[in-house]
Amino acid sequence: MEKPTDKIGDRDEADIIDIHSHLGTIIYEWGKDIIDQKGVKPQSSIDLGWMAKLMKFGQKPRELTGIARKLATYSGRQRIFGATLENMQKAREGTGITKSCTLPVPPNVCFDDLKKAANADSRVIPFTGIDFNEMEGFEDRLRSDVEHGAKGMKIHPIIQNVSPVDQRMLDVMEAFSEYDLPILFHTGRVTYYFGDEKKKENMDYGNMELIEKMVAENRGKTKIILGHAGMAELDYVTERMPQYPNVFVDTTFQHPQRISTLINAFGSERVLLGSDWPYGDMQLAIDCVREATQDEKEIQARVFRENAKNLLHLG
Repeated sequence: MEKPTDKIGDRDEADIIDIHSHLGTIIYEWGKDIIDQKGVKPQSSIDLGWMAKLMKFGQKPRELTGIARKLATYSGRQRIFGATLENMQKAREGTGITKSCTLPVPPNVCFDDLKKAANADSRVIPFTGIDFNEMEGFEDRLRSDVEHGAKGMKIHPIIQNVSPVDQRMLDVMEAFSEYDLPILFHTGRVTYYFGDEKKKENMDYGNMELIEKMVAENRGKTKIILGHAGMAELDYVTERMPQYPNVFVDTTFQHPQRISTLINAFGSERVLLGSDWPYGDMQLAIDCVREATQDEKEIQARVFRENAKNLLHLG
């Protein structure tokens, strides 16, 4: 049993919750089939978090374009093809991560697929999701998923090709508010496909102006995590989004200086550690937070675990 303490910063540094990770190839419907596979060799292509750390662009983040965007898309695809439970377990070794929130993108990867992984590995925390093309009875499915262990929801407007202000989106957010659990939204304009497959997605649905309209329409009913903190739209996020007390951010793909900016804007109580594994590297994500927070142990504790525990109602 953990020894009681009055100071958050006195707790074990190795107790880290990753709020943002994936199992299965979330961009294809067959993606769920790889979760249980053994011996799948992880690809050594460029980690997007590494790119974010090295490519500072001064103090202002910029959206990748041209060859850089194509490289990032290719690298991301190579990495997600290795998103097996076995590889997640290996990637977690030595990092101090004790819980990995795993995020679905229905219909490609769904709650049931992640629940199966959680049954095999207690460190996996499954989230639920919605197939926006199969909305009939969605309230009952959400209730069942929460009853069976879902600790949050993931929505990816780009891959699921649904506008943040689509009425279906707003209805789902309203229904999920009943459970006092967060919805983690992808934010930031990115692409996942090449050629004719690009018709599957809409990059503009990651735009922060649309995301803010969605947040405003929700009127504070639902706890919302902005995955990637808007990516290149970090300035928009730090200037506009702290006014909404139900909005949180994760640190995925943000440089340490920008993580410091997020903490200053939102307060350390509304920032959560995320790696977006396998797109990103777990240890690099942790190192970026440590660099951003220096020796501020209480701030680190909040970002690494306490905020996630509070949002997900973990003991």
